[in-house]
Amino acid sequence: MKIRSAISATVLAATAATAIGVSVATGASAAPPPAIQLGSLCITPSGSLCVQPTPAEATITAVVTNDSDATMYFNGGHTPDGHWVDGPSHTIAPHTSQTIRVASDAGPGVGVFLDYHLSAWWGNVGDVTIAVNNYQSQTNTDGSSASPGVRLDPHFVHGSPDARYIFTVS
Repeated sequence: MKIRSAISATVLAATAATAIGVSVATGASAAPPPAIQLGSLCITPSGSLCVQPTPAEATITAVVTNDSDATMYFNGGHTPDGHWVDGPSHTIAPHTSQTIRVASDAGPGVGVFLDYHLSAWWGNVGDVTIAVNNYQSQTNTDGSSASPGVRLDPHFVHGSPDARYIFTVS
């Protein structure tokens, strides 16, 4: 390419240097400019189009505290209208906690259902079902239950759209 003037060459060099993140004055690398937001679309500094993920409309954070002397074994669970962000582990040891997070799939809400079996060296202790529903103004733990001899205490922390609960099993 043939450049016809010194001013055009300087402008072209400055534009190219800025595009690759180099300062013209110092020659040092500069942080690239952020993407330009256009709703859920964006334009990167290099000019390509990108799509920003939209935040989930509803989330659930459930802290499950095993305050018993038995191990809690995860038997299964599901997230109606959502997906696992931090899914449950296979076991929750005695006197420990686990945080489980789910997010909606951009619908009106999300739910989470978790089934656990408690067992210890002396035998079976019982079962626990943890349920949280977070659908707009309907945030509740309907469906949560425990076998006789097992105590399940749900503690409400925060409601919709980001429901937070602490469940203590003893």
